[in-house]
Amino acid sequence: MKVPFVTFKPLERELDKEIRSAFERVYERSWYIEGFEDKNFEESFSKYCDRKYCVGVGNGLDALFLSLKALNIKEGDEVIRDLGSLEEGMQAEAADRSGDVNGENTETDNAEEGV
Repeated sequence: MKVPFVTFKPLERELDKEIRSAFERVYERSWYIEGFEDKNFEESFSKYCDRKYCVGVGNGLDALFLSLKALNIKEGDEVIRDLGSLEEGMQAEAADRSGDVNGENTETDNAEEGV
């Protein structure tokens, strides 16, 4: 008997209609950022976490960058992170050091010195 290591099939079947419906709403409106779905998620998730605000971001780099800024982390401060976030962390550090607050420069060559 072959036992799957991880399967999401039961969950996929349970959520299929809801996920497809949400996708269709976003797709039909072509409103991928800052639309109704984003606002609804941010409000729902902030309530779930018992927090006043929630900010949806586009990726892990954005999340790390904003988190470092919110915590007022500066060059020379020690930041301990897991290896799974190494690349994003290096990019966030590189952007912070270069003053690239828009995240346009995502090269990590110079960030490796600070890791």
